[in-house]
Amino acid sequence: MIDIDICEQLLFVGIKGNPPYLHERFQGAIKVNESMWMMDEGVIEISLQKLKNGEPWSAVFVGHGQMNPLLEQQVRPYPHASSEFDCLCT
Repeated sequence: MIDIDICEQLLFVGIKGNPPYLHERFQGAIKVNESMWMMDEGVIEISLQKLKNGEPWSAVFVGHGQMNPLLEQQVRPYPHASSEFDCLCT
């Protein structure tokens, strides 16, 4: 049986009764109530919602390799006034 625990700062993934296969600290905080996991055809999919939307992380987990700097520039949020997107939230 799969054992997954998503905490605000940590992710645990493993098999019940065994040490975790993955026990890592996130680069930043996440919203636990808006994050989830599911298994589809033997593949575990984990969806995380950052606590601070638009905050760029250099990596998902602390101590892991950083994102390619060229790719990181592409995923950085576009600086804008929040009112520009108010119409998209209705």
